[in-house]
Amino acid sequence: MANEFKSRLSSLQSKLGATDALFLASGDEPGTPYPNFFYLTGIDIDGCALIATKNSSVILTSGMNSEYVKAKKPSSEVLVYKNYAQFSQLLSKQLQKTKNLKLDFGHTRLSVSDFLKKFTKAKQADASEMLGKARAIKSPSEAASIKKAIEITENIYGQLESELSEGTSEKQAAVLIQKMMLDAGVKPSFSPIVATGANSSYPHSMPTSAKIRGHVLVDIGVVYNHYCSDLTRCFFFPSGRMQKNAYDKLTLVTDELADRATSGEFEKALEFAKASEKLVAHYSLPKMIHSIGHGVGLEVHESPSLGIKSKDKFEKGMVIAIEPAAYFAGKFGVRHEVDAFL
Repeated sequence: MANEFKSRLSSLQSKLGATDALFLASGDEPGTPYPNFFYLTGIDIDGCALIATKNSSVILTSGMNSEYVKAKKPSSEVLVYKNYAQFSQLLSKQLQKTKNLKLDFGHTRLSVSDFLKKFTKAKQADASEMLGKARAIKSPSEAASIKKAIEITENIYGQLESELSEGTSEKQAAVLIQKMMLDAGVKPSFSPIVATGANSSYPHSMPTSAKIRGHVLVDIGVVYNHYCSDLTRCFFFPSGRMQKNAYDKLTLVTDELADRATSGEFEKALEFAKASEKLVAHYSLPKMIHSIGHGVGLEVHESPSLGIKSKDKFEKGMVIAIEPAAYFAGKFGVRHEVDAFL
């Protein structure tokens, strides 16, 4: 993996100009680094920053985390600071020749942007799109981690199906899901969605005290080795025949879209989005109120975009979540979601 991180960083550096620099922070939470920082360094600890130019790169880290960072054997030089003054000196030295400073605005606080202006007059620009496009193409090791996350999620769904019952509240079901994740040694990639009745007609409804009746929509994912899964399933009880009929149609939509996407039929994401609209209409289901899906990887929502106005292209190595849904306002909603490998 060390060589993979080195290769990613080298590829990005080749795109930088002679007076460009890229600054990425690791974030504040140990074990949950900002995705672009982790993607280029393989380091998952807080209190670090990567500064990369066309010909060099350094990782600034606190003394507390220095041994952890060095143990990861990054390709970048590791510079250790003991206090704010030392950090400031190191930062100033690294950025002194920079004229164009590229930041990850998607994961950079405004205060960090302002803070960096103390050390360089360089023009700041957003590198999020460039980094997102690179991350969209998964390596075999990344794909393997996502597949493992999917496997764990499917196992949780298998357990859940045998334990859910009518009368259980949405909140109780959510707690049960979180316990299953803990037992599996993983954490959620987002807060579990558990919704029954009219609540299931809201795409991102959060669990309430409502009792499950007829059917329940569950949307969950886990994080394995930093990579996410995102799957949605619906479970039914005797009084949920209408909901199951709509869901059965959705599973046909999902299966066909996944087969066509993975076969290489689509060159552009918008072609896929248009095909999904036609397929949903073919089964006499209501027009969807959100896009057909999104990319999945270090983040549960990432490139490519699968909206009808997307300018992204499909490329081999991408992983996409395909989530056709049917929402009947004030009554119920159903959704079926799989993760597909292009």
